[in-house]
Amino acid sequence: MTDGALPSARLKELGEPGRVLDVGCGNGRNSVELLSAGWEVVALDIDVSGVRGLDGVFLHVVRADANAMPFRAESFDAVLDSFTYTFLDKEKYAAEVARLLKEGGTLLLEFDDDPHVRGYPELLMMAEPVVRRLRLERLWLLGHAWGDIQVETRQVPFLALLLIKRSSAAARSTLSS
Repeated sequence: MTDGALPSARLKELGEPGRVLDVGCGNGRNSVELLSAGWEVVALDIDVSGVRGLDGVFLHVVRADANAMPFRAESFDAVLDSFTYTFLDKEKYAAEVARLLKEGGTLLLEFDDDPHVRGYPELLMMAEPVVRRLRLERLWLLGHAWGDIQVETRQVPFLALLLIKRSSAAARSTLSS
């Protein structure tokens, strides 16, 4: 890890290793942790300078906008978003994640609001575009957590959601019943 920041404590919630997209990878802290757990990692960020040295050696690094990701449909078993969603166009991003996840794929979404003033019910409403687009099989609220942001003296709430994309077969059976 490049700056001492800890990886997300919830990475194990992504399930069995497969191909994962680390959206907004930053310094690569989560990507490195996922690699060590056996995942094939694609790290994406608008600025990849923080992980440039890792490209090709340990993982695939892609410089791109998370609202228009350059990957084939259904090319990931999981998507991890650790605090990028806060800064994106929610509708465009939701469509992109829904397009990229395989059937039954998992999205681990950790987010807050800028400037960190919304409560948990409002944060949950911010996730509505992703919840709707994924035609969810399951949604878990992994627990309300409080993080200590060093530049501020107060604590800041954030939400962690685990969302499972519903399969086409499950969607068809729901429609026919």
